[in-house]
Amino acid sequence: MHFPSLILASMLSLPLLACGQEQARRQEAAQITDAIDALIMADRKARQPLLDRLRATPCSLPEVCEARRACTDAFAPAVEAARLQAEARALLDEQRPDLTAQVDARLSQAERLQEKARFLQERCISATTHLRQNYRL
Repeated sequence: MHFPSLILASMLSLPLLACGQEQARRQEAAQITDAIDALIMADRKARQPLLDRLRATPCSLPEVCEARRACTDAFAPAVEAARLQAEARALLDEQRPDLTAQVDARLSQAERLQEKARFLQERCISATTHLRQNYRL
């Protein structure tokens, strides 16, 4: 190939390369938003595996990683709260008055975790909305 032909070929391939990179970034953002959507829509008792899936979803773009972190930070306390509530329910099912303090402690801790989760969810929603707008998802 002659030098001018080589320059022309490389100039023509630049838009294709940029398009491929943009598609890869969009795909990464879509994977994270899909995992977040699944977590949001899930019954609270079924969120642990979806939270684990979100944590395991790879990311390389700072804004995508920030959305993943914001949402894992927001949903981790909610998942823990659901676990504590289930434990409290199981203790209640034993119908033993000597377990009342344990039930109360678990429910109190679950309430604090739920409040923390509600506080952090705004950041999750904001970061996810940002991804949807930037990547037209």
